[in-house]
Amino acid sequence: MSLSIAVTSVKALRDPVFDFIVRVYDTFSHLIFTHDGDDVEPHGTVKVTIEVEYYPAYVPSDFGLIDIISTPNTNVLTYRNEDFFFEINQTIAKGTAMNIDNENTQEEAVTINDNNGIYFSNGEYQNYIWQSNGYVFYVYGNIEKEILFEIALSLVPE
Repeated sequence: MSLSIAVTSVKALRDPVFDFIVRVYDTFSHLIFTHDGDDVEPHGTVKVTIEVEYYPAYVPSDFGLIDIISTPNTNVLTYRNEDFFFEINQTIAKGTAMNIDNENTQEEAVTINDNNGIYFSNGEYQNYIWQSNGYVFYVYGNIEKEILFEIALSLVPE
């Protein structure tokens, strides 16, 4: 799967408003997620496995959970209705990096539950990425931006 992000302003992406580093190149951006302090265990080591899985408290009534993929460092939930889907990805922040295609997309800085993040869209897919509690969350789908944002806001530990 290819991700997309527009660089409306190189300065905007380089300003320290995110809990991750964004390096902007001609045709893509490279996101490097940094140590946020919340990913340290009580005994001083950094999280390497998902200890707390997050699930959405809000799911539109016509969507159903159709797939769960769990590994020690990634949890992926896929929801679908007759015409649309969205996916929630949770992964360990340490060592996570993403390349985002930044051509023909729109982006903006967002705040999700007091965490800085980024929203981007290529017109067909809406995407939110942010870091919290030692995890990177990536919520995307072909549903309306506002609905996807409500889903992102509703993620709670289970």
